[in-house]
Amino acid sequence: MSREKMDSILKVVGKHFFIEKEVTSTLVMDSLYSGLKALEGQTKSKKGRAKLLDAEEMPAPIVCVEEDMFVLVDDVLLLLERAALEPLPPKDEKGPQNRTKDGGPGEDFNKDSIKQDERRLTELGRRTVEIFVLAHIFSNKIEVSYQEAVTSKRQELICDEEAGNPDVEEHE
Repeated sequence: MSREKMDSILKVVGKHFFIEKEVTSTLVMDSLYSGLKALEGQTKSKKGRAKLLDAEEMPAPIVCVEEDMFVLVDDVLLLLERAALEPLPPKDEKGPQNRTKDGGPGEDFNKDSIKQDERRLTELGRRTVEIFVLAHIFSNKIEVSYQEAVTSKRQELICDEEAGNPDVEEHE
């Protein structure tokens, strides 16, 4: 119940960020793509392979990628709570000061600032993909299963009531 094919979720993500087959923002799409790659890299790094970002900079994942499937890493209720409470990556307060076009004294700051911006966008993209996965699994699997169980229970009660079963009055 805590697994979903990547294709089905990525289609939903794509539909959400495309309007009439046009990209709403190339920056958003780049962020989502790098976030997806970061998720895949985190999963690979736990198995001893290469990783895309420093592990200490990234919070524990909500989902991991296994064989073209998104898999929740913990209980869905705990993950929903964590997703709601976990803060977004901090925004750089310094802004674009000391940035120069000619590569003067601000060149090192510019490179560091660009790397920080890329890391933040990757983290935002990763979080966005994780939230979509969590929401999709919750609404399309868990909520649907719950509604089916409630419907089944109600049908049982109706059948018992029609059959004149005396136990029905105890349930109410």
